[in-house]
Order: sequence, then C-alpha cells, then structure tokens
Amino acid sequence: MERSKYLILRSTVELEVIDQLGVTAESNALVNSIMRHFLSFSCAEVVQKNKGRLALRSFRRDPNAQIPGWAYREPGTRPKYNPVR
Repeated sequence: MERSKYLILRSTVELEVIDQLGVTAESNALVNSIMRHFLSFSCAEVVQKNKGRLALRSFRRDPNAQIPGWAYREPGTRPKYNPVR
C-alpha cells in the first residue's frame, strides 16, 4: 500500500474513532492498534502473493513423476477410445 493511501485510511479511521469515543489517550491507542493490525495483515497478504509468484517461476517437474498417456498424443488428434478420468 502506498504511503498516501495509508495516510488517508489512517485519517479516516482516526476520525471515526474520535467521533465515537472523543479525543482521549485510549482513542489514539486504539487507532494505533487498528492500523498496526491492518498493516500486518496487508504485509502477510503481499508476502503470500510473492511466495506464489516465486513458486510459479521456480517450478521444476519431478523427474520421478509418471507421465499420463494423453501427453504422448500428437497435438490436434483425438484418441480412438475415451480415456478414463
């Protein structure tokens, strides 16, 4: 998340909390806690997304994997019998 978008979100959350609770030390602590949790979930989502991309880019076929029979067909041809799926 970009800094400007984060600051807009933080100010919106802060205004809502202040509107409900008033300006107190607890309201500032609550806003800080909410934004900390939001950032941790946001960062975890980005990390998970990046791990998925890395796994896709670094994919290696298992050399011991059994190759299915349809992989040996010539492209564009149909089998003479229906394969069991």
